[in-house]
Amino acid sequence: MRNGHQFGATSLWLGALSLVAAVVVFEIDRYSIFDPTAHPVVLNVLDHLGVVRAPDKSRQMMLTPAYITSVNDANAVGFLRLHVWWLAAWAIGIAIWAEFKKESTLYLSAGFIFGYLALLLLNPLIGMAALAVGAVAVVLLRQRWVSGYR
Repeated sequence: MRNGHQFGATSLWLGALSLVAAVVVFEIDRYSIFDPTAHPVVLNVLDHLGVVRAPDKSRQMMLTPAYITSVNDANAVGFLRLHVWWLAAWAIGIAIWAEFKKESTLYLSAGFIFGYLALLLLNPLIGMAALAVGAVAVVLLRQRWVSGYR
């Protein structure tokens, strides 16, 4: 008999976060064209919040190389893409763990699907591989071919 939804609900939330972030990254990649003269969106938001200070536009401009810790839109999208990968991987992993623990399939199924869709938006090949691996794992668990699953 299936019980609880502790891990399943966690998988659902992680999967939903990864899917929303993946849609944002997908839309940015699809519709944005890099324009060095455009206003920096991330820097403006952080300047408005008081986290960083934007450069004075009246001073002389000097070009310097962008470092890994530089605050720019490309680094922000890369940072978000990295978080999509690990959020989706955790959502899928926790969903399989919840299936192993025989939790209610309502939340864990949605968490697995959301994580899979997030990976599919970023890289279709890896997304399909994640779906295949997850489906095989669930079939093996449900057919009791994995030891410890009763």
